[in-house]
Amino acid sequence: MCKMYISLNKKDDRSYNEMTSFVDKICEESCFVKTGNEEYCLLPDTPPAGALLVLVSYFERYQWIVPNISTWKYIDEDGEEENALATYMRMKKKDNIRDIS
Repeated sequence: MCKMYISLNKKDDRSYNEMTSFVDKICEESCFVKTGNEEYCLLPDTPPAGALLVLVSYFERYQWIVPNISTWKYIDEDGEEENALATYMRMKKKDNIRDIS
């Protein structure tokens, strides 16, 4: 079972609650089920790579999300934990370098 944790920066209660509700919605649309506060689990029989690609496409569409994420961790079926935020930022940086050249 794959798990994911997304923590948002808390600026004020209203915007934090609105952001959290929106992130919950896009996680659910990306085949993750909310299992706790800032905790999601991948639906059974869902390819993890496909679900993460859909989620990242939402992050790309709504560019205000990533700057407001303080923690984004992904734990695969084998229990391996990955700092998904660092991976995303590293890949984003590589994409920007490719666009410039």
